[in-house]
Amino acid sequence: RTLLRDAEPWAALAACRGARDRRDLLRAAWATLLRCHPHDTLCGCSIDEVARAMDVRLEDALSQALGVREDALADLVGHDAATARSRPSEWTPCVIVRNRAARARGGVALLDVARPMAHVRVGPGSGREPAPAPLPAEFSLRHRGSSVAMQVLDRSVRHDRVESPLDYPDDALVESARVLVWMPPVGGYGTSTLSMHGDVSATDAPASVRAGGQWMENDWLRVEVDAEGAVRLSSASTGIVVTSLLAIEDVGDGGDLYTHSARAPLLRAERVREVRLTHSGPLRAELGARIGIEVPVALADGRHARAADTRTMWINLALTLDAGDPFVRICVSGINECRDHRLRLVMRTGLPGAATIADAAFGPVHRTTITAPPDTAETPPATAPLARYVTRDAGNRGVTVYSDGLAEYESAENGDVAITLVRAVGELSRSDLPERPGHAGWPTPTPGAQCLGPVEACVAVFPHGARDVDTIDRIERTADDVLLPLIGLTLRSAVGTPRDTVGVELEGRGLAFLAYTPSQNGEWMVLRCVNVCDRSVSGAWRCGFPLREVMRARLDETPLAPVDLDGARVPVEAAAREIVTLLVR
Repeated sequence: RTLLRDAEPWAALAACRGARDRRDLLRAAWATLLRCHPHDTLCGCSIDEVARAMDVRLEDALSQALGVREDALADLVGHDAATARSRPSEWTPCVIVRNRAARARGGVALLDVARPMAHVRVGPGSGREPAPAPLPAEFSLRHRGSSVAMQVLDRSVRHDRVESPLDYPDDALVESARVLVWMPPVGGYGTSTLSMHGDVSATDAPASVRAGGQWMENDWLRVEVDAEGAVRLSSASTGIVVTSLLAIEDVGDGGDLYTHSARAPLLRAERVREVRLTHSGPLRAELGARIGIEVPVALADGRHARAADTRTMWINLALTLDAGDPFVRICVSGINECRDHRLRLVMRTGLPGAATIADAAFGPVHRTTITAPPDTAETPPATAPLARYVTRDAGNRGVTVYSDGLAEYESAENGDVAITLVRAVGELSRSDLPERPGHAGWPTPTPGAQCLGPVEACVAVFPHGARDVDTIDRIERTADDVLLPLIGLTLRSAVGTPRDTVGVELEGRGLAFLAYTPSQNGEWMVLRCVNVCDRSVSGAWRCGFPLREVMRARLDETPLAPVDLDGARVPVEAAAREIVTLLVR
């Protein structure tokens, strides 16, 4: 996601404005990532050494992607690190807000606002620094001279370095505040600059969220915890009411890294306790709570039963509702201290018998229960791969559950969507599983696959109406809002006010962004989208830079035919489920 949505597009936009070609850096990052993609490695069916090597490569690829993104953004907004480093007396810190979606978006943005407290001397002879003077508690942010509505979530003190290709880094002690602001619309793959001020300039946002001791609501949703500890979700626009939204489920797992093999009993906890209001608005409300579940420490009786000894696994919950958002976020965290079990977060949709539609590589697909042929000895799993989301569609209404990186779900007939948080097993392959005869791989211990230690995950729930073209489009757009929200970082060494920028925007209901990246041969930029609907769709790309030529192309970037330009607008005609690749320059 970081490479596709937060590195390649900015690198392409910077190149369009005359900045350096970063294709080689992007290829290096992709090569690092793709070393994690052999089938068994990617699917988690590997020995511990391979899994650890994958973790290192993933971290490496992420670091490379973030470096490309930061350098490309600096080029786009006109910030030269070397020049700025030589003029520290002219620094005016500001916040650069970026939109990682191919459409104009405004609303709640999450910022890291770093206010300098003191310069930190580093190296021989640096000596002791005097204690930094405290900053004023209040500050304001302005966009083009106008104040924006703010909500400070928390504050901390940390070190911040300004890097330069020609100089030693400059280090400062800063107050780092996580701040929510209500942003005016930021162009698709565009940036906007917020200036920082020491005064207080209060302003109201067009939308807000309200909260009390055990409830919160905005114009779309209401979330509350009842006296019994059940989480209730109500949707004003659809009439959907889920009286008990979530549960934690645990079952013994006698399987291996290829195949889950359940061991009774199945345990479930669905009543939260210690409910507290951690944020009360006006831009974000958040309820914190805990769920405890008694988990057997391992399997017993030759892996045929669960041990009598148990440990209480506490799952911390953060239920978050932002102003203007039609979805609620649910983040969970805890510590796994038990072996041989599967832990899942169960989201109730209240839609029994509904169809299941899941996101996949090139758009959503309908999924049904797999039925094995009569002569097959292997039992098909009830679970399925989870990309960005899974939808329960009841015809006149539906609920979509978004996942931030979790890879497996099960859609039950009663309407529940269970998302796997942990599969803790200790063997690569076993030959005695009732679900699968014989070995799937080599019999090798994998103690690291017991996944002992911290567990963290985030999902979101979006109730909506009937699954028509408008709803399909909203589901796709909401995926961006959930997984790629507006965010901003402080540019401490800004000299002057960095310019606002506009990148590329995709129009057309049902057209979903796939890529904006430099072409492999370096002669073009690639615009790629997919029609996620089952009928033809018309739309267009709008580019924030002049174009002189556009070609329709195959997926491998082989040019097919020229496309007529309408100024900066590039028309798109996409058949049902078609991927459309355009080469532009």
